[in-house]
Amino acid sequence: MRTETLAAIDAVDTYRVVVNQTTRLSGNVNRTTNAVSNGTFDRDAREASLTVTQSALGRTVTTERYLVNGTLYERNPQYVQQYDSAWIKAEVPDNGSAFRDSFDTLSRQRAILNASTVTLAGTETVDGTTTYRLKASPNATQLTGAAGSVQRANLDIANVSATYWLDAETGLPVRSTIELAGQQTAQGQTFGIDQRLRLDFDGYGTPVSITLPPAAEGAVSVTGNASANGSETRTTAPSE
Repeated sequence: MRTETLAAIDAVDTYRVVVNQTTRLSGNVNRTTNAVSNGTFDRDAREASLTVTQSALGRTVTTERYLVNGTLYERNPQYVQQYDSAWIKAEVPDNGSAFRDSFDTLSRQRAILNASTVTLAGTETVDGTTTYRLKASPNATQLTGAAGSVQRANLDIANVSATYWLDAETGLPVRSTIELAGQQTAQGQTFGIDQRLRLDFDGYGTPVSITLPPAAEGAVSVTGNASANGSETRTTAPSE
């Protein structure tokens, strides 16, 4: 079943995903961050759009990202102070591996599944679709180099587990969950991190249109500042 799912994922050209993510940091500062992401991906064209709404410490920030024609455009209100513009842009390498590693959520799900031992845990109906539930135990060492999988900057993973709900007919993921625990180092401080993600996939093979908003045309060019990680947010330790 895993082999069939890996092959089915490789054949996908377009899809959509919604990610609900909760991250808890513990240490000198305790913080819980909730994020909801909506992503649309065109793997053949190497284009994507992503909207992330992240809430923490009583504040909510929405970020938009568009990968179009080899350029990543990103909008965040926090950029105004530094760049005098809410929009920035940066060129990205024009090759398939860069798209898979940095933007393609489904590729990271494939990497996790490929690096796991799996067991079948029965069937379940998810949003009207009959699925096989697959429990996955990823090898944390293998994940270190696996297409960005669940990795974050300066994150040491202690434990990670995943569950996949696979369409009984196509083998494609309808839903997946990932739970991980470890330590993250940022700004000279080390924090404990517990993270849970739920990813809901749909729209496999349906036409998509990645359209850049007119406001992005005035984006400020930067080098090495714009980044994306599929539909999962990069959570770092707070500076407070």
